[in-house]
Amino acid sequence: MESIELKGKKCILFGANDPLGMNIIKHLLEMGIEPGLIDIDGKETNLDLPQETVIPGDEKTFKRAVDNLSAKFGKIDFLILSYYFEDKLKFFIDDPNLEKWDLIRERWVDSYFLCMKTIAPHFIKNRFGRVVFLNTLAGYTGEGEGEGELIIENSSIYECAASSAITGMMTSIARQIIPMGISVNGIAIRPNYMEDIERINDAIDLWLSGVLTYSCGQIIRIY
Repeated sequence: MESIELKGKKCILFGANDPLGMNIIKHLLEMGIEPGLIDIDGKETNLDLPQETVIPGDEKTFKRAVDNLSAKFGKIDFLILSYYFEDKLKFFIDDPNLEKWDLIRERWVDSYFLCMKTIAPHFIKNRFGRVVFLNTLAGYTGEGEGEGELIIENSSIYECAASSAITGMMTSIARQIIPMGISVNGIAIRPNYMEDIERINDAIDLWLSGVLTYSCGQIIRIY
C-alpha cells in the first residue's frame, strides 16, 4: 500500500470519551480527517461531531451505528479502536470474579470485535481501509530486557487477558483481510500513556498514512 493524503478522509473512532480518545479526535481534526464517533451508551461526548451509541455485546446497535455514520460520510476510510483506558484502571487484581471479567470483556474485547465485524464489509467493498487497534502493554513480555520478562508490572488479571485477546484478534483479522487492500495494525500503550501522547499520535499517523507498506499486522509498543 502506498502513502496517501490524509486530509478529507473519514475515520470512525470507537471510545472517544476519555483523555486518550479526546486527544485522538483533536489530532484527527488537525490532520483534516473527519471523525465519526461510536461510544458505549452513557459515555457519549458533548462534541458537535457525528456520533452514535452502542450497547456492549448487542450486535444490532453496532450495525445501526456503523450504517448511520456510513450514510453521513458516504465512505469510511479508517477505523481506530480505542477503549476507555481510564476506566480500565479500576479493574484491580483483588477479588477476581466473573462479573468483572464479563464487564471488561463486553466493553473492550467484544466491542472491538463487533466494530471490526460491522465495518469490515465497507472496507472490503471499497478494496481499501486502515484499522488501528489501541491496546495496552499488559501481558506482553519484554524484548531486550530479557525473555519472559513482563513489560508492565501489577496489571490486573482482566487487563492481561483482554490485552492478549485483542492482540490475537488483531493479528488473525490482519492475515485474512490484507489481500483485500485493508491494513490492520496496533499500538500498545503503558499506564502513564498521557506522557506519550506525541509518540502515540506519530504512530497513528504512521499506520493511517500507509508509509510502511509491508507492516500489516504489526504493533508499535510505546514504553
